[in-house]
Amino acid sequence: MLLLRLAFGGLYDRLRGRSELVREERRRWRNLNLKLRSLSGSVGRGPFSGMPYIARNSGATYVLPKLLGTYELELSESVERFIKLNVRSIVVIGAAEGYFAVGLAWRLANARVNAFEGSPKLRELLARLASLNNVSNRIEINGFCALTDLVNLQPASPCLVVCDVEGAERELMDPESARFLREANVIVELHEDIPESSELRRLIEGRFRHTHSILHISPAARLRSNLPAMPIFDESEFTELMYERSLLAQGWLVLVPLANKSE
Repeated sequence: MLLLRLAFGGLYDRLRGRSELVREERRRWRNLNLKLRSLSGSVGRGPFSGMPYIARNSGATYVLPKLLGTYELELSESVERFIKLNVRSIVVIGAAEGYFAVGLAWRLANARVNAFEGSPKLRELLARLASLNNVSNRIEINGFCALTDLVNLQPASPCLVVCDVEGAERELMDPESARFLREANVIVELHEDIPESSELRRLIEGRFRHTHSILHISPAARLRSNLPAMPIFDESEFTELMYERSLLAQGWLVLVPLANKSE
């Protein structure tokens, strides 16, 4: 060890210090995970508060913010508004493990859901989450969504579309081709870290400007008050609990048919 220090000097000290930081980070996460095991298996707050949710080690994305109910909390007001409309059909494009697809089916007992997800692993998790919440009979799980899939859909009205497809909005959010979009309520996630994001936002707004009111929602900072009461956690841990890696690079468009604007 002494020879290493003599030979490499400051480099050895920096590497040793980095190793200690890594060990400390691992200890911190182990302690946090031990506390997390005490959480219930239901969503803590938000539109899907009380919904049974899958285990943290399932392989789903952002499981912790979803379990806490802080995931994409910026959309909570809009989601509640659409739930009050008592939508009859829901189309979720980029459904992942089903947080929105299953959550909306769970809240809306008479709604039917078409969920599109390209990942076989996530489709398997989606099926598990639907089964856990006894809504499997009202959710149709499909693979990748192409424009032809939307063209062929004839969802009952009122309809809600939730779209999160990493830039494929250009192809899919086309009300001239998929005519039902003209009368659908739509939430489109924008990925503002991609080079063409500004142009893509303008394109979508232009396509819907004559038929919909358009609201742009920006990401909001996460606050301690966003979390359910959990005295087992320290103040320093709250940011970790609500962390969503993509928050700094996303926003949403909420599109409401002009016919619904006064409702």
